[in-house]
Amino acid sequence: MCWFVGEVYMYFSHEQRGNKLFLAVVKVLQNNDLGRHGIPHVTKAQENNQFAVINVADIIRCVGLFRYSDEDTDYKVSWPYARYDDRMDGRIPGLFSYL
Repeated sequence: MCWFVGEVYMYFSHEQRGNKLFLAVVKVLQNNDLGRHGIPHVTKAQENNQFAVINVADIIRCVGLFRYSDEDTDYKVSWPYARYDDRMDGRIPGLFSYL
């Protein structure tokens, strides 16, 4: 399994053949990776934005982004009760092509 970080732009529902799904339009952030101490970090693209429609059941956590350098595009990722020693529940950073 892998992980991604994204910004949700909107939620909506879709029904197909009697099956109702709750979906989200997400801007996928680039360069999802774990830092030297196991803290996830991401890069916000200034151009070439990539969007995906995902099932809200696939959202693992709601997270916060914290800028940690003078670069406007570099962010650390954190969430309530984060345990960085578990290395993102054993998940690896994902590539956009995995979606």
